[in-house]
Amino acid sequence: MRGRKKQHENDLPLATRKVVRKKAGTGTHAFAHSQKPFETVQRKNCSVQQVICDIQHNSPLFCLCYYSFPLSLQEVLCLFVTSNGFYAMRKVTCISLLSILISTLSFAVEPSGTLPVIHIQTENNAAIDSHETYTNATYWISGTASDPTSAMGSAAAPIAMQIKGRGNWTWRGFDKKPYKIKLATKTPLSGLQSNKHFALLAHADDNKGFLRNTLGFWLSEQIGLAWTPKQKPIEVVLNGEYIGLYFLTETIRTGKNRVNIVEQANNTSHPDSITGGWLIEIDNYDKDPHISITEGDGYPIWFTYKTPEILSSAQERFLTREMSRINELVYGDKTSEELWKYVDIDALAKFYIVQEITDNYESFHGSCYLYRDMGADEKWHLGPVWDFGSAFNYKKAQYCYQGREHHQTWIGEICKFPTFRKRTEEIWADFIDTHYQDIYSYIDDFSNTIAAAAQADAERWPQYGNEDMESRSQEVKDLLAGTKTWLCQQWGYGNNQDERLQWIILFDDNGIPAWENVHCYIWDDYAEGCSGCYQPLGDWPGTPMQTTKYKGKTYYSISFRADYRLSSSAGIIFNNSKSKEDNQTADLILENNSIYTREGKTGEISTTSDVPNAYENEATVYYTLQGIPTSNPQSGQVYIVRKGSHVEKQFIRQDF
Repeated sequence: MRGRKKQHENDLPLATRKVVRKKAGTGTHAFAHSQKPFETVQRKNCSVQQVICDIQHNSPLFCLCYYSFPLSLQEVLCLFVTSNGFYAMRKVTCISLLSILISTLSFAVEPSGTLPVIHIQTENNAAIDSHETYTNATYWISGTASDPTSAMGSAAAPIAMQIKGRGNWTWRGFDKKPYKIKLATKTPLSGLQSNKHFALLAHADDNKGFLRNTLGFWLSEQIGLAWTPKQKPIEVVLNGEYIGLYFLTETIRTGKNRVNIVEQANNTSHPDSITGGWLIEIDNYDKDPHISITEGDGYPIWFTYKTPEILSSAQERFLTREMSRINELVYGDKTSEELWKYVDIDALAKFYIVQEITDNYESFHGSCYLYRDMGADEKWHLGPVWDFGSAFNYKKAQYCYQGREHHQTWIGEICKFPTFRKRTEEIWADFIDTHYQDIYSYIDDFSNTIAAAAQADAERWPQYGNEDMESRSQEVKDLLAGTKTWLCQQWGYGNNQDERLQWIILFDDNGIPAWENVHCYIWDDYAEGCSGCYQPLGDWPGTPMQTTKYKGKTYYSISFRADYRLSSSAGIIFNNSKSKEDNQTADLILENNSIYTREGKTGEISTTSDVPNAYENEATVYYTLQGIPTSNPQSGQVYIVRKGSHVEKQFIRQDF
């Protein structure tokens, strides 16, 4: 065996690799240079797994790799030293060493310093390995120059708390764990409303720049749901180790500053008391405490009751009867108004619109809350919103309950009610007129706020996909722009029916011989809000043009409204529906209200009103996106629709 158990750093062999990085100016951890001397104790007869455990639960100092000769590519002899004074000499495989080094390196990251930091220390340095049982702990919060009011407690005077794991899949499926915290007294933690109960959400499943829940909550507030959990980005240090960017979040509970309904007593049978308040969840896990019924389509529905927590037989009968009656009405006569005596239609429509904007295809599958206040005439309200872990995964092309891997309770049937559709369209129209555009500036502000912390988090957890926040936020913006277009095609454009820019193009076919079948093809790789190439007139060769008169001269004409704002790089090609040189122009730059010949732009339309606009009296002709005429357009498909010289790309509405 080469080397010694203790060496000065200058005496270390060339094979030595120091694996801990620290910020400049904060000092470095080094065995021989530690400012806090300690006695080392050899861990005898310990496995590599125990070494890793020591590294994960105690600040690692360094790892010395001693190569044996002849050099073995399979095994190396290593000295591991951790801050609790343990050291061990172990021969490990290169694969195990790589795992240890990656684990060790991850602990070198420190908070960004741009957000408040909550420092949590568990009792006796205990691991948090349960999401059922609380672990005793203390905490203190360091503020920032821009947010000094978040500071609370101190390292010398920490505050008592309890902490445990939370979540189902997010607890089991990720190394970056979410937590639930319980304070000793009600506290306005980091500026949130005073309460004992909060969550530290890791959002390890959010590779969209931490925008999934953030935008879901923002949309819920803007659209006017009664209460939306508030969150605050915060960095977390647990037992001395930085564990990343988290979101301190108000949990869903009954109370004055949360779901503001009467808190129904446990195990009561009083006929008035059992009418409310109820807080329940449509759950995707068959676990107690819950009741279950069978949905009209044969799927089981599990309702986990949150408040009250223990039911009498009278409470259980009431809840089962209420859910069964709603289920019966959902699958009943769609012209009946009886359902709305049980369910608040406005709350449901607002909740549903938020799920469609985010394209949250788990929205009515799990973490879907309902509440009801006390009183014989009270209704069930959808909300609050909570889990958007499956949001923003696809370019919007269908409703959130269609064709997805998760069954959506009730909503597909509810959307068949004309009354519900009408109310949804009314709320949507008001929302896009007043709030939709604000979402883009909100994304920018949020992303700038967490940028440095997100970078530190990406260093700590490189496997979770948020290393490039700018591209992630742009991806979400593009999806939102496309979603607005798609939903407007389904529900209308509100008071902005003409918000899409009107384009008018004239073409003078000055070639010999004249083309028999003039088409116009337009494309734009940089259309605002469109991810990909936007072709407003369909695929090559585009859409046929119609002849019209302008200032006494005959031109080929086409007019259309663009669903996306076209860039200055948008191109246009006039063609004879063929692809050879004599059958098409060169790639020309598209300019609105312009006149073209085969050589390019030759003039402008001085007064667009002089271009005949008689297309409303023309027969409607449908084309596929490939330019093929069809007399039988199918529901749920996109077509090029032409009336005279006017063209629009339209989505033929499917059933809501």
